[in-house]
Amino acid sequence: MVLAHLAGVKVFATGGLGGVHRDGENSMDVSADLTELGRTPIAVISSGCKSFLDIRRTLEYLETEGVGVVTFADGRGQGSAVDFPAFWTRDSGFQSPMVVENETEAAAVIYAQSSLSISSGLLFANSIPAEHSIPKETMEKAINAALQAAHDEGATGKDNTPFVLNKIKELTTASPTSSPVLPQHHTSNPSIITQALGGVGHNVAYAAHLLGASVRLCSAVGNDFGGTAALSLMAQKGMEIVGTKVMGLETGSRTAQYVAVNDTNRSLVLAMADISILERVGANFEDDWKPVMERSRPRWLVVDANWEAGALRKWIIQARASRASVAFEPVSAAKATRLFTKEVPNLEALGVFPHHHVDLATPNAIELAAMHNSARQNEILERQDWWQLIDSLGISSGGARDKLVSATNAGLVDRGVPQQSIQLLPFVPCIVTKLGPEGVLLTQLLSPDDHRLNSPSAAPHILSRSHDGNEAVGGVYMRHFPSAEVVPDEDVVSVNGVGDTFMGVLVAGLARGTMHDLERLIEVAQRASVMTLKSKEGVHPDLGLLSAEVSRC
Repeated sequence: MVLAHLAGVKVFATGGLGGVHRDGENSMDVSADLTELGRTPIAVISSGCKSFLDIRRTLEYLETEGVGVVTFADGRGQGSAVDFPAFWTRDSGFQSPMVVENETEAAAVIYAQSSLSISSGLLFANSIPAEHSIPKETMEKAINAALQAAHDEGATGKDNTPFVLNKIKELTTASPTSSPVLPQHHTSNPSIITQALGGVGHNVAYAAHLLGASVRLCSAVGNDFGGTAALSLMAQKGMEIVGTKVMGLETGSRTAQYVAVNDTNRSLVLAMADISILERVGANFEDDWKPVMERSRPRWLVVDANWEAGALRKWIIQARASRASVAFEPVSAAKATRLFTKEVPNLEALGVFPHHHVDLATPNAIELAAMHNSARQNEILERQDWWQLIDSLGISSGGARDKLVSATNAGLVDRGVPQQSIQLLPFVPCIVTKLGPEGVLLTQLLSPDDHRLNSPSAAPHILSRSHDGNEAVGGVYMRHFPSAEVVPDEDVVSVNGVGDTFMGVLVAGLARGTMHDLERLIEVAQRASVMTLKSKEGVHPDLGLLSAEVSRC
């Protein structure tokens, strides 16, 4: 666009314009196309913007930038409502701000714009012909599946747009002369169907078990075929099953199940989960689970967000009473918010460091954003004790971005990942954020006696030092671990269980040692995750090969 303007070119054509990404109000992911069009006096002709973007906000952003947006009527008539097009889809659901009938009217608009010496540009949207347009509802299904696949496979930042476009193309066989190819409704679809014992809790427990840790899985199954099979398989694996409660038939409880439909590239297209059993069993925490904690007195408790908010808080409070450290696995963006829900009646609030309830959390970037958003919306980040701890971290507003970029990279900072981690540290003093192919980000509160505060090798990762006299806080440590291995698409068998494997390795090592071993454990956990990524199982069965490395950490 810039080069065309410098060369004196007045009209510039492209396929699909960039725009504001979905959830852009949180991620601030906005294409530079919009900013450049707002300051470059050139007319751009395209097929609208890419259909997986937030078209409403894209149009609003263009209006803010002073960009005129015009759509060719293409036989629909200026008097009728004409949608701004969305690439392969003729109708986006958002009406175009202006409509022209033909090229002559478009040229008149361009001439009028140039004669006024306005510095912003014009966008002319030329809809795909009606006979080649993919129906809006069909396209939306493909978009949702592609966005979910991008989330599950960690395609973020600059990798997000090409990944999503390729995925949409796979799901719709997109070309001007082809029809979309999606799973057919109301009939049978040829498939390859496999079954495996899984679930977040099981996967984490099994990974730790394979590494030699003593593990008790506290969960529930129904008195049904699935429950019987799950208990039998766990026993065959040598896992302890005394902590797994069998719910009677009179409760109407069903063993939790998760069904994933993957495409030929092993990416998730659709998933269905039935975990209502945990909502029932969590209601009887004092009778069913509190005695288990009191008897076993574990060093670490891993609790996942499949439990409803009240039961989740009870687990965490009981762990503190039992002097156990707590690791939180968020499971998904929707469920991650349960940790920072509004205060649960009759239960104590989440404590702030050093009286915190949760020691470690392992979200991915999207789950981290959901946790942060929940804490902010529920005004948990407005508590006085939170402000006092934040003030004691020693992070000055001046030059903060440069420090964060130095510790991580500009892409992560632009998406707010390190900033969100820091703001949650008062409640979770160690956050390990999984970034898919971008690696892992460790953000950690340091105590004043932590050796890293005086270590030359750790100096590049010391984000700040506390100088306000807080006896509990020494500073903030932030380290970005690159990906252990870039796995080619053809070697990826399934993404299911990769994050669970990561958590299982961390906790297996931490149960033997201390938090000082965490950085070495992260590197081992990354390699273990790669093993599971290449396995058809939820946890790679040969994970025990890493047990010696975990022991040395």
